[in-house]
Amino acid sequence: MTNINKEKKINTTIYIASFIVISILCVITINNIKTKKINEKKIIAEKNEVQKSDAIPVLKDTTYDYIAPSDKKKYKNNTSEKNKIILRTDVETNDFFIKDNLENKNINQDEQQNKKLFVSFDDKINKMSWPINGKIIMNFSKNSLIYDKTLEQYRTNESISISSQFGDQVKCVADGIVKLISKTDEDGNLIVIDHGNDWSTVYSQLQDGILVKQGDLVKRSQIIGGINKPTKYSVLLGTHLGFKVIHKDNSINPSNILTTLES
Repeated sequence: MTNINKEKKINTTIYIASFIVISILCVITINNIKTKKINEKKIIAEKNEVQKSDAIPVLKDTTYDYIAPSDKKKYKNNTSEKNKIILRTDVETNDFFIKDNLENKNINQDEQQNKKLFVSFDDKINKMSWPINGKIIMNFSKNSLIYDKTLEQYRTNESISISSQFGDQVKCVADGIVKLISKTDEDGNLIVIDHGNDWSTVYSQLQDGILVKQGDLVKRSQIIGGINKPTKYSVLLGTHLGFKVIHKDNSINPSNILTTLES
């Protein structure tokens, strides 16, 4: 009888252990299935969002605020103005470039004199050269929202991002005058060049060793600086040049005004 009882206890123990293992495996399998379905739904939702994005109207004359994903834990619920980076709209951004709201407000005499020393850019006669050789990794999208994987949000984009390597030389795309040299958290070091006839270009994500200064006369294909590491607001794009074209206070798709890129 004692041996029979022992066998019953062993069998019972084995049964219970087997039941527990099977239960655990079932729970894990169910969770995996649920996770897979959730991920599939997210992917479908993202695809639908991308398809719908073209139909989403762009808000005008509005200021957008955001905090970079890397700062979300740091700031938590603190959303004071000091911890915000302003995303300017088209008009506001161009006011910054055209009117020099940050610094160097007055055009000096050298700039005025230099304007007489070059032929203003005319898109009816020629096109701008490329500032750097590379692929466009973030397209111009002024009238529809595109997904920014660094900021983890949909937004408009009034410039293009051109892939490059750290230290690559950046060249001026047409004759002009250096209008502004500045630095922002989003764009890093940037240069604004006035090409006449209400045309100007903006070069961002540059190294500290900028090779020109405000008021300088610059020529087409002249080296003006080098590529820096991207700021935290575009870090997932990798090293790149931010390039913007402005005409009559409006951002223009650079791809429409640049020459065919030479291989």
